Amino acid sequence: MQELEFIITIGNRNDGKAISSTLEKAGGFCFNSFFGKGIVRASEILQALGLVTNQSKIVITCIIEKEKACTALKLLETVNHFTKPNTGIAFAIPLNKMGGNA
Repeated sequence: MQELEFIITIGNRNDGKAISSTLEKAGGFCFNSFFGKGIVRASEILQALGLVTNQSKIVITCIIEKEKACTALKLLETVNHFTKPNTGIAFAIPLNKMGGNA
């Protein structure tokens, strides 16, 4: 049986298509996405000065073969700049670790 991983990404809403494209190119499938809002609250002064980025977020999940998961995460770092602040975060969870005993 092939080992699979569940990738979860959280990024800026406007980057949703680019994030999905990167994951698809890496071999991801069975995508799901939904919108959310960050929990960081900025003062009105910071917002007026333009020092706060858009707080709208998108959560994108997919399933990927275990061998391709590391490549997908590295692509998110390089292609989608996830190493820069306020761009995104991603992680993978082995699917055999999710849920209980069946």
